[in-house]
Amino acid sequence: MDSTTHNNTYTEIQILALVKSFEKDEAAFKWLLENALELAALSDFFVYRKPTANEWLEKNHFPILSNFIKTIEDFDYYDDEAFAYLMHNNHREWAAVASIINDGDAQASIWLIKSGLKHYALLAEKIDKCLRRMRHNLSEGDMGAEFEGDLSNFHGFGGLELLW
Repeated sequence: MDSTTHNNTYTEIQILALVKSFEKDEAAFKWLLENALELAALSDFFVYRKPTANEWLEKNHFPILSNFIKTIEDFDYYDDEAFAYLMHNNHREWAAVASIINDGDAQASIWLIKSGLKHYALLAEKIDKCLRRMRHNLSEGDMGAEFEGDLSNFHGFGGLELLW
């Protein structure tokens, strides 16, 4: 990728494919690989906790998505300035998703729905579900419960060779 900064606005179809990929829907993930590679990276980051996916987003100049990851309090990446970045750069849909995940902000969910962005509210729900599962597994001391087998050679859904 070139050094261009990508400040994409995502379509409902793209976000719904992202939501499906959180359900480990291989067809949706492959569609993202072909149509919105950066959203496939975001999915891989959340579903499989792959830090290299976030590194790829930063390296390839996807500041919306890399800052979105930094707004989530569950990760070491957390940076309170990331939320301000999203708000200041008019990416309020992503800030609202973070507010729903971090604080259970019902007003953010209502705003998304009233703004015609219900698909982002659904995305927040899916990410929150992934994070709850992660927290549960950590509290049980068993991150491997979610995954089967050795993940050292895992390359995303279906063993696809990915860029991150």
